[in-house]
Amino acid sequence: MRRADTRSRSKRPANTLSSARNTPVAGDESVEEEAAGTSSTARTTVAPNAQLASTRLRHELQMARQKLDWQQELVKDLTKDPEEVVARYRKVLKICRKGRTMGAAFKAVGVDRNTIVVNAPMAERCIAAPEAYAELKESAPKKEKLSSFAQRCKDAIDVDDNIVTRIKEYKDSFANY
Repeated sequence: MRRADTRSRSKRPANTLSSARNTPVAGDESVEEEAAGTSSTARTTVAPNAQLASTRLRHELQMARQKLDWQQELVKDLTKDPEEVVARYRKVLKICRKGRTMGAAFKAVGVDRNTIVVNAPMAERCIAAPEAYAELKESAPKKEKLSSFAQRCKDAIDVDDNIVTRIKEYKDSFANY
């Protein structure tokens, strides 16, 4: 049997605040004052779960902005010019001459192995035949992609046997270095 002085949840008066959520209940005078705009302190209380969700969303938005900034910086750092490709290739060679491995050199320069392989014909032609490289570069269209310029350099290297032998000599001397 239930004692007469204890109340169940269903018999709670409608004009009190819910203690569990600290949110106003319909029929409360402060709710009516805030709705009418007559309250002296207009404050909004939010459930803890809603506050956590709001904080989480703000954090996710902040992280998305940071990721976008980071990606934009990476795009700015991309190599856009054949001279930059040649300079990067020479940095890798310089690191390798100091006795480090090719993988360590790629990592130190911050470039993938495949990127070096794809763009190597530009650097090889520039090192082995600088005059021919300059002529090829001057004849290139202004907005030509690096990959297409690298392919043109590779085709030009394959045509000229003198350049092929000079590149092989450089590579052999580098292996004995």
